[in-house]
Amino acid sequence: MVLSEAIQKLELLRDNIDDLLLFSMERSIVAVMSLVISDVQLQNRIGADYSERYKKYRQEKGRQTAFVDLTLTGDMFRGLQIVEIEVQEDGMKIHMGFTRQEDFEKYTDNRVRYGDFLALTEKEMEIYRNEVIDYISKQIKDILK
Repeated sequence: MVLSEAIQKLELLRDNIDDLLLFSMERSIVAVMSLVISDVQLQNRIGADYSERYKKYRQEKGRQTAFVDLTLTGDMFRGLQIVEIEVQEDGMKIHMGFTRQEDFEKYTDNRVRYGDFLALTEKEMEIYRNEVIDYISKQIKDILK
């Protein structure tokens, strides 16, 4: 690669780095939130049991009853989306929201009942950071080819 070509590519990267970072953060948080939701549904992340009355209701619906998985209909998690990624001096804040008010209300009730079950663990934060770094590294390598 000729020096002038390399400089052009680096300038292109510099001019687009904010978009690249935001896109990689959004892409990566979607992947990590899928892991979190899967953990709630399959791995007893919440660590609670259903009441006997609700357990019977879920059994009648053909749903699992071994632990709380918050997925009778699946609507609450389907409505979860990224609203905004806010880059701050000391890090970033990802604002999540729901497409429907009723899903937000379900989430709020469940959060009161079970705590912040969507908060990322340290392991999930590490996965997230690695996803972002891997994606950006690949994009930089592609640009500099």
